[in-house]
Amino acid sequence: MNYLIKLSVSAFLCIFLFCGISCKKNADNKKNDYPKVISKIASNNNESSLQNDKTHDLIIKPQINIGNNYSIIYIKNINLDFDAEEEQVIVAIDKENKQNLRIIVLDYDSVRNKYILTWETEKTNINYRTVSISYMDVVGDHGLEIIFNAVSLDNKQILDIFRKTHSPSGISLYYESICNLEINGEIEIQEKERSQAYILGQKNGVSFPVITYEDIRDPQSGLTGVNKTSYMWNYQSNKYVNVFKETVPAKVIEEQKINKIFFDDIESYKTFLEGQWYNVEADNHIIRFNGKANEILFFTSDLMEVFKWLNASYYKLYRTIDINARNDQIHFITKRIIIKIENINRIKVDIKDRENPKDIDHLMDGYYTRISDNMLPSVYSKKQTNTTNITLNGEYLGDNNIIIFDNFNFTLKAGSNIKKGIFSIYNYNNDDILELRFIDENFIVKETELYKINMNHQAIEKAVINKITLTKGIIRINSFSPSGEDPIFYIQTTYNN
Repeated sequence: MNYLIKLSVSAFLCIFLFCGISCKKNADNKKNDYPKVISKIASNNNESSLQNDKTHDLIIKPQINIGNNYSIIYIKNINLDFDAEEEQVIVAIDKENKQNLRIIVLDYDSVRNKYILTWETEKTNINYRTVSISYMDVVGDHGLEIIFNAVSLDNKQILDIFRKTHSPSGISLYYESICNLEINGEIEIQEKERSQAYILGQKNGVSFPVITYEDIRDPQSGLTGVNKTSYMWNYQSNKYVNVFKETVPAKVIEEQKINKIFFDDIESYKTFLEGQWYNVEADNHIIRFNGKANEILFFTSDLMEVFKWLNASYYKLYRTIDINARNDQIHFITKRIIIKIENINRIKVDIKDRENPKDIDHLMDGYYTRISDNMLPSVYSKKQTNTTNITLNGEYLGDNNIIIFDNFNFTLKAGSNIKKGIFSIYNYNNDDILELRFIDENFIVKETELYKINMNHQAIEKAVINKITLTKGIIRINSFSPSGEDPIFYIQTTYNN
């Protein structure tokens, strides 16, 4: 009898240990399926379609299969509610009809131990390259709304704000639109200061108004004024409603914009100057300000120079900004670029460098007018993004490296050296151009390379050999100019089923 009891205890211990080890292995195998647990303190996020969360890998993988006929242009893991797990937000475009896209929210189901699709909506007639997703407590109830911004194919500004609501199932995360606007003009969410009680989570805060500005134009005299419409959050109707509309004369709007610049920080100057300006006496002289890259580009009929914006000072009384800039290629060449704002669409540029009288500074002095979207001349009218005869996807082998293209991303491998980034293909003055932007782990563009690209295909039995030839160079006003380096060749072999 004692022997049987000892045997039973031994057997029980063996089973217990076996189950413990087995369960631990299963838990280890499944630990990557669990969502990341994050703090419930959420901050505002604003990202373009080519950016992802910096705390994750360069490419975040979707937690569900969205289908082979869709391409993901945006994905982010973020806590949208008050539980401990992250949700996942995805924007995907139809591969065959890229103007159509889906906004998808995935929530983690702790019972089934996986992510599930709990809400989605479709948008049409969208220029997918302009899509921007952000997250903000617009209403003021401590929840995060999903904010969708884009430009339509007919160049209208689009804003759609999605707020959490009751799900038809009663338990899932679900959204509805509370503000859907599409106008020929500008849309602004005006952030208001909220109380300390709101910051501490003790009370709700004021809601943010949404303001739209639509130009009033006369066929002969041009812009005569702006229709300003204010929308406010209405709790009873659970949406934003039109509460006030007024017409503001164009001169008042212009003065307000200029005065705001001179009472804000240096970033307001960059925002004002952003874009292209042409010389009123020589329209083939163009200056382009790129605030995000801190670049000032000078174009003439056969030359392009890039200067990095180092620092600047401004003088409110004289409406003047004084910029110190350095040549991006030849670092010892520096310029003092003095810009006086004449009005909302006109500036005076004076570039100081008297050591070399033939330098570009004298060429580019003068009065400049802002280039509107419908009159982009010269270099910008020749750059077309609708190239359809070249598609890069998959792995290409070179002499000393391998380059892999995947959607908008590329990876360049040379031995143990790996570089990543984003790429685009466009047609410039009848040349197909491949633009490679190398980015680091913080999503900062470290360098940009331009190549003229030629592609040909050769069928051999059941295989197709795709060969691309890359010629490095730069873009000038009238053409692509090779740098003189030897062309680079890459080959891809695909097989027919």
